[in-house]
Amino acid sequence: MCSLNTARFCKQITCPPAETLLLCHETKLMPEEHEQIAAHLAACDFCGAELQLLVRHPPTDVAYVKTQIPDHLRLLAEELLGSGIRGRQRTGIAIYEKDTSIDGGQLALIDA
Repeated sequence: MCSLNTARFCKQITCPPAETLLLCHETKLMPEEHEQIAAHLAACDFCGAELQLLVRHPPTDVAYVKTQIPDHLRLLAEELLGSGIRGRQRTGIAIYEKDTSIDGGQLALIDA
């Protein structure tokens, strides 16, 4: 059981960006900023883990082109992950309804 004092392991709004973490690691910051980031790293497990990952796998300058996921794969992913889908059970058959943005109608996905 999780206690209320358990912090979530995620980047917080107060966490520095990845680029700043790397600059701190490479000692390319002003001394006062370096001290601030070092203090943050001592207190933030997420940023400490992020920095280890960035040091082992530094970002590259390769530009990637973002493409849209095909509709049939997006729908499948949404069905599997439950993203934006309301599900309910009817006699052992899962029926999902999702609002479609094209015409505002309903899309029913039935998994037999």
